Amino acid sequence: MPPARLRKTDALVLFGLVHHPDQPQREVAERLGLRLSTLNAAKKRLEKGGFATTVMVPSGQSLGFDSLVASFRNFTLTGPVELLARTDRAIAKESRRTVFGLYENLQSFSMSYARSDGDLDRYRSLVARISSTDGAVQRQEGARQDVFRLRDLEKARSFDFSNVLATAFGLPMPESDRPAAPVRAGAITSLPESASRLLRHLIGKPTATDSQAANSLGRSRQSVARLRQRLEDDGLLRRLVLPDLRRVGVNTLTATILDFAGGGRREARREGREWSLRELPIFHYLSSDSQDLILTASVDLPAARSLSTSVPPKYFTGPYRQRNYTSMLFALERADLHTFIDYMPLVEDALAFK
Repeated sequence: MPPARLRKTDALVLFGLVHHPDQPQREVAERLGLRLSTLNAAKKRLEKGGFATTVMVPSGQSLGFDSLVASFRNFTLTGPVELLARTDRAIAKESRRTVFGLYENLQSFSMSYARSDGDLDRYRSLVARISSTDGAVQRQEGARQDVFRLRDLEKARSFDFSNVLATAFGLPMPESDRPAAPVRAGAITSLPESASRLLRHLIGKPTATDSQAANSLGRSRQSVARLRQRLEDDGLLRRLVLPDLRRVGVNTLTATILDFAGGGRREARREGREWSLRELPIFHYLSSDSQDLILTASVDLPAARSLSTSVPPKYFTGPYRQRNYTSMLFALERADLHTFIDYMPLVEDALAFK
């Protein structure tokens, strides 16, 4: 559904809910310059129309994971194309570590977590094993896996679609990112069983109130409120509001990995990074010492192509220069978005490990 089908007020409210997912609705209404009743009415229309979904997203470090793996894979077709998409789904299901993944036009991109270097090796073996099934109907070409150590990230934006909606709806770009979520590395290992049960419940039912969770778990509302606060303080619970990308007019996703040569000052790279995060429809961003991962969402293919070709040169000038980059474009109309910010398998894996 194109953006024009949304009322102007509804578009503004959707942007506000996505950019301020943790704020009380009264405060969101004040930030947007709307009456609370107007915001509530728009929110009901958006929910009824299926324009947004609320999820709870834990920090990978708080779950005890060490790294995030960004996988780019290209294929040469040697069998039925349907088997390629099925392979990507199988990898995500069996690994239980994939939180974002899509396939389209003989290429795929995914993001998965790993707990250790041994874990990384097992994941690579899993990908190789599953990719070689079905009579070797596919052949990978130009595949690359890039590892981001979570503790070493210099900058991160995690599934924040504020810039995407601002671009789609013609709204001003947000002046700043959402505040960083708290992180306590390995916090899940010290959780009591009561908190583990609440974590599972809220990941599965992210809109549940304390009273509803208390009724489901057989605990008091006060006890649930204390446990929820602990989970939030440890980085194991953070609310996100995710727009339905197709319904708000987004039709292209771009995944780009940027490699850097060392030497010289880092200010140029930092300035390019801040410009990009401020001006471009970036919804996920990871920056390490030598690489950046950028995920963007665009309302049309020409805009997406412009991003993938013009951003890297704009991004870096000066001595700390870009050395290389890989970029993939996915048309949502044809893409198999098989894993869209799904953390339940990751949480179950972390709870079983502890």
